[in-house]
Amino acid sequence: MNNDQIKELLLKIENCETDFKVVLSGKKSKRVNGLYKPETREIVLHNRNFTSDNLLIYTAIHEYAHHIHFCSDDPPKSMRAHTRRFRNILHGLLIRAEELGLYQGVLESDPRLTELTERIRSTFIVPHGGLMKEFGRVLLEAQDLCEKTGVRFEDYVTRVLNLDRTEIRHIMRVSQAQLPEEIGYSNMKTIAGISDPNIREEALQALQSGYTQDMIKEQMLGKKRYGGDEDPVEVLKKEKQRILKTIDNLSSRLREIDERIAVM
Repeated sequence: MNNDQIKELLLKIENCETDFKVVLSGKKSKRVNGLYKPETREIVLHNRNFTSDNLLIYTAIHEYAHHIHFCSDDPPKSMRAHTRRFRNILHGLLIRAEELGLYQGVLESDPRLTELTERIRSTFIVPHGGLMKEFGRVLLEAQDLCEKTGVRFEDYVTRVLNLDRTEIRHIMRVSQAQLPEEIGYSNMKTIAGISDPNIREEALQALQSGYTQDMIKEQMLGKKRYGGDEDPVEVLKKEKQRILKTIDNLSSRLREIDERIAVM
């Protein structure tokens, strides 16, 4: 494939009003398969790294996702470009590319991988989801018993079970949400964290239709965050305060480190 063919393929997947250039470097790189240069809007692909057009197309889509992200209303605010929002864009592009027949999906590459995937699901993912669901039910029973006997449940969790309280809360929430164990514990935990039952059900349906966790978190949790009666401006003000507090804490820690370095 040449530069123009790759660009045409990307625009078929999703059109972007901001123009860009595709450059095949003609080189092999040990560090990266490709990169995006936001200042020049260039997608650079080290084409000698690839053994098939399908691998080349994946990297082109990956870098195109960076282009779309940088040209959006909410571009990356730091050099950390592989954010959840970026992955949401990337996964959406890959799904559309598969639907259009422009990119071969992972499971289409080898029937042995399909067989192994089914084995992973049936042996590990589904049983683990069921086990964690039951674990949450037993923890809720333990919480009820602690309340009846006048014992602090947090003390029981941390000193008797020697477990992390935050993770325990996630497990209990998963059990209460009554989600299908077929989606696996990790997905159950994500969806159970959505308090709005309508958005939670929408998230579950999206996940079962092929959405990834990053897409669920970016799109569905965004609805939760900005939904309801709370003013979006107030939400952003609260986020600003959290960021400022974090900056203050890091600045204080940095001063402590500088003082210790000076002493040493």
